[in-house]
Amino acid sequence: MCQNAPLLEKSSSNEGFTGTSTGTITTSSTTSSTTASASTSTSTTASKMLLIASWVFLTYICKEFSNFIAVHQSQAAKDTFVPAYYSYDADANTTYFDNTILTWGTDLFIGIIMTIASFSFVPFFKREKSGRLAWKSFALFFSYAISVFCGAYAHYTFRNIDAMNTTLFRVWWTLCVGSVTAAGGFMGMIGSEVSLQFQTMQLVGNENNGSVKAFPWVHDILWFYFGSFMTYYCIIGELSYARPACDIFVAGATQFIPTVSCELAMIRYMYQKNRKKNNNSTCSSKFQLQKSDSIVFMVGFVLNAQLLPSYPCLVQYTDLSLGVINALLHLNLTVAWSMQARGLYQICKGLNMSDDLGLTSADADAGVDVVEDNNHGDGGKVKNL
Repeated sequence: MCQNAPLLEKSSSNEGFTGTSTGTITTSSTTSSTTASASTSTSTTASKMLLIASWVFLTYICKEFSNFIAVHQSQAAKDTFVPAYYSYDADANTTYFDNTILTWGTDLFIGIIMTIASFSFVPFFKREKSGRLAWKSFALFFSYAISVFCGAYAHYTFRNIDAMNTTLFRVWWTLCVGSVTAAGGFMGMIGSEVSLQFQTMQLVGNENNGSVKAFPWVHDILWFYFGSFMTYYCIIGELSYARPACDIFVAGATQFIPTVSCELAMIRYMYQKNRKKNNNSTCSSKFQLQKSDSIVFMVGFVLNAQLLPSYPCLVQYTDLSLGVINALLHLNLTVAWSMQARGLYQICKGLNMSDDLGLTSADADAGVDVVEDNNHGDGGKVKNL
C-alpha cells in the first residue's frame, strides 16, 4: 500500500488514468500468476508420468533379471532351471516333483507358523501409528501361509507327470507361486511404510541435524502394480520350470527391489540412532527399537537369498533326496520368515509405545489400550483391560 500511495495521489486529478493503470497492473499480475501455476502443474504432471514410466520399466527389468540370474548363475543352475511353461515332458527326464512327507509335511508346518504370525498383527489394526504397517504385515505373512498350504496340497496330491499336466495342478501351483510374487508387493509397501513412519517421527531424514536423506518413498499403488505384474507373469507361465520347486526360487528373486526397500529403511534408522548416540543428542520421539530386533529384521529379509544358488548345487552335486533338500530349504525359510515377523512385530509395538500417553512395554505385551480421560489426575491416562 505504501508503494502505491504516490500513484493514487498523482491520479486523483485524473480518475480515468487510475482505473486504467490499476486494471492493467491487476490483469498483468493475474496472467503471470496463472501462467506460473499452469507451468508448475504441467511440470508436476510430467514428473509424475516420468516416475510411473520409470517404475513400469524397473518392474519389467526386475522380472527379466529374476529369470536371467536363475539360469545363468552357474552350470548347475542351467541344468536345473529348465523352462516348462506348465507343460511337463515325461520323456525329457527333467521333471522332478517330490511327494514325500519331508516336503508337504514341512510345508504344513510353515503354514501353521505363518498363520499364527499373520494374526499376531491383528491387535495393532486399530492403532493410529501402527495400523497401516500391521495390515501390510498381516497381508505379507498370510500370503506366505497361502503359498505353503497350496504347495503342501500339490506335493501330496499330484504324484505323477500326467497329473501335473492337468489344469487343476496348474491352478494349485499358480496359487502357491503367485502368493510369493504378490508378497513382493506387500513387502515393498512395508518398506515404504517403515521408512515413512521413521521419517514422520524425525528419526531419520532430518536434514537440519545432518542425518542421511530419506530413501525415495514409493506409493502403495506402485507396489500393488509391482506385485500384480509379477503375479501375472506367474499365471501365464513365465516363471514355470520343469522342476516346479524352481518356480518358487525365481518368484523369490522378484522380491529383490522390495527387499532393498526394507533393508534401506532399517539401515537409515540404525545409522541415525548411532549418530545421535555419538553426538549425545536426543530425539523427540519415544520410539525405541532394540539393536537385536533391528538386526533380526535385516537378516530376516535377506536370509532367503541363498536359496536360489543353493538349490541347484544341492540337486546336481549331492546325493541327497529331493525330500531332504526341500526340508533343509524349508528350515531356512521358516527361520527367515519368522525373523521378519519378529522384527515387524517389534516395530509395531514400538510405534504404539511411542504414544505420548505413555504405553509401557508390559502394557503392550498384554494388549492394553490407553485412552485419554481428562477427569483423572494421572495425566489423562486410563488403561482399559
